[in-house]
Amino acid sequence: MECGDKETLTVKRLFATLPYSSTGVRYHFERLLNDGWLEFDDGINDKRIKIVKPSPKLIDTFERLSGEVHRITLNACDDCPRFNQGS
Repeated sequence: MECGDKETLTVKRLFATLPYSSTGVRYHFERLLNDGWLEFDDGINDKRIKIVKPSPKLIDTFERLSGEVHRITLNACDDCPRFNQGS
């Protein structure tokens, strides 16, 4: 699955695509679920299928961190002479 694909990510697909042991992946996956970083949705046509989606907690955290990285990067560029050579 390429970045930007619109396909849904099922638990089965997630576990099948990762090059790690199923036991290790399951441990970390369950931890992310229990800590509220990921959520499940039922499949549209088949309720046995579990679709993985980010929780609002994960989305908010990524947005906050993205803003911080952007701010830090801009500050670093302002202080770096190679970015200010023409000014």
